[in-house]
Amino acid sequence: MASDPATESTFPLILRLLIPTAWIWLPVSSINPLYWSLLLIFFAVFSFYLQPLTMTMVIAVVSGWLTYSYLNRTPAKIAPLDAKVSGKEDGEMLFFIHGWPDTGDLWRRNVPVLAKKYRTVTITWPAFQGRASKLNSWGYSFDEMLECCMLTIKRELEAAGKKQCVIVGHDWGAYLTELLVTKYPDMFKASVIIDVFLGAYKIPRISSVAMFGVCYQYLLIFVFLLDGFPLVGSSIADYMLYGWLKAIKRPTYPYGSRPDAASCYPYFYFHLDAWQVALGLKKSFLDRHGLEVPSMHPRMKTLFCLAIDKSLMFHNKKMARKLEERKDGSKVENFGDKSKPDKIGHWLHFNDAEKFNETIDSWVETNVIGDQKAQ
Repeated sequence: MASDPATESTFPLILRLLIPTAWIWLPVSSINPLYWSLLLIFFAVFSFYLQPLTMTMVIAVVSGWLTYSYLNRTPAKIAPLDAKVSGKEDGEMLFFIHGWPDTGDLWRRNVPVLAKKYRTVTITWPAFQGRASKLNSWGYSFDEMLECCMLTIKRELEAAGKKQCVIVGHDWGAYLTELLVTKYPDMFKASVIIDVFLGAYKIPRISSVAMFGVCYQYLLIFVFLLDGFPLVGSSIADYMLYGWLKAIKRPTYPYGSRPDAASCYPYFYFHLDAWQVALGLKKSFLDRHGLEVPSMHPRMKTLFCLAIDKSLMFHNKKMARKLEERKDGSKVENFGDKSKPDKIGHWLHFNDAEKFNETIDSWVETNVIGDQKAQ
C-alpha cells in the first residue's frame, strides 16, 4: 500500500490499515449517531493523510465508477404510483405524501378518523417498502417524483370526478408538496405542510445544505451510494443504515419496518441538485420548469404544523412568519411543549394525532369547505 514515508514512521501499519475501514464499526459502537457523518469525513481525511497515493487512486476509481453508473442509469419510470383510497366518495379529497423513513402506513392514526368525513388518498414512495419495490437503481430525483405524484393526483381526481384536492405532506413529503403547489397550483385548493417548510423552489444556501449533511445526511448519502456496489454493497449499506436507525430510535419515532438503503435517494438528489445549481451545472427549479418567482409561497391557503419541542428545526422562520401574517386563512399551528423536549417531535401528526386530526379538520372545514359554501 503506497503511503507517505513520513507517516510510515509516525503511524504503525495496523493503524494505516484500520482507519480507512473504521466506519464499519460505527453500528456496534456507542457513539452518538449524530456524529456518524462527521466521523465519516474524519476517517476519509485522516486516511488520505496516512496514505495519500492509495486514497487518491481509490477515490479516482470509485468516483469514476459512480459517475459512469449514474450517467448510464436506467431512467426512472414516470407513471402514477399505487395508492390506497378510503373514506367518503363525495368528501373533500385529502392527498397524503409521507417522508423518510416512512411508508403510507405513517398516516394510520389519521386516515381512519379523517376518512369518516373526507376522501383520503395515501401513497408510498418507490423503494420505501424494500428492494422488491425498487424500480430503478438510482431512485427518483425530485423532478421525477414530482411528475409521478402529479400523475397520481390527476388519476385520483379524475376517478373521483373532482378538479382539485387538499395536499398534505410530511418531511420529504412536505418538501415535495412545496414543489407540487409551485408547479401545479391549479390542482390544489389548499396545502398542509408538516414540520418541514424550506421554500423548496428556492436555491438553497450551500452552508445550510452542508450543515444538514454533517448532522446526518452525508451518512444516508453514503449508504445509498454503497448500496449500488455489486455483491456486498447492499448488505453493508443496510447494516450501516439499520445500525444508525436503531441508534437514533426514540419512543416518539413511529416507523415500524426498517427501510433498505435504497430508499435514501431523496438525500442524494437534494444535495446533488444543490451543488449542481450552485456550480452552474444545472438550472434552478423555477428555471428548469419555466416558472416565475411566486408572489407568495405557497400560492394558496396553507396550514403549517410545526413541532416546537425539537432540538433540530427543519423550517425557514422568516417564511413561517410571512405565512402567519397572511390574511387568506393560512395558519401556523404549534405542537409540543419546549419544556418537554421531543415528547411530540418531528412526527407530530402521529404522536399528537388527536390534536392534528382536529386541527386539519377544523381548518379545512373553515377555509376550504366553508369558502365553497360562501360562493
